Amino acid sequence: MAGTQITVEELAEFMQRQLPLTYNLFDENRHEDSQVNTASWARGRIDAFLQIMAIIDKDREAMLRADWVRVVTGKGFMEGDDEA
Repeated sequence: MAGTQITVEELAEFMQRQLPLTYNLFDENRHEDSQVNTASWARGRIDAFLQIMAIIDKDREAMLRADWVRVVTGKGFMEGDDEA
């Protein structure tokens, strides 16, 4: 595997598939979120992946970040911050 090369597009596609799975892992273990456990590991992986995705594909990063915000807050991307 060390000699295997992939394109930036292939990396973006891989990460786009992996992030939602990691969101699910976080969500399923959120009740145990503390310093060292599955939820905190997932949160760290998501943060790192989103940072990389922002560099290689800003459009995908925006979509995936919006989904992450939805997972964390429980609000859809169409819901505003307005308190009317």
